[in-house]
Amino acid sequence: MYHLDGLVRDTWLLTRHYLNLLILHWLGYTGSYQAVLGPGGWAGDGQPVPWAPPPAAPAEAASAQKR
Repeated sequence: MYHLDGLVRDTWLLTRHYLNLLILHWLGYTGSYQAVLGPGGWAGDGQPVPWAPPPAAPAEAASAQKR
C-alpha cells in the first residue's frame, strides 16, 4: 500500500473531505463550502453542499412573491 505514490495523501484528503461534509450535515448546514480535495482554487470559491435545496428559478421566485 505505501509503495504507491500519493495513495496515502489521496486517502487522507478524501477522508477529510467526507468528514467535513458529515459534520456540516450533522449540524444542519445548507449553505456553501469550499472543498479541500487537492490544490488549487481561489479564496472564496465555494459550492453548495450536496443536500442543499436547488436554487429557485427566477420565474418560480417571482410567482412565489406574488402569493
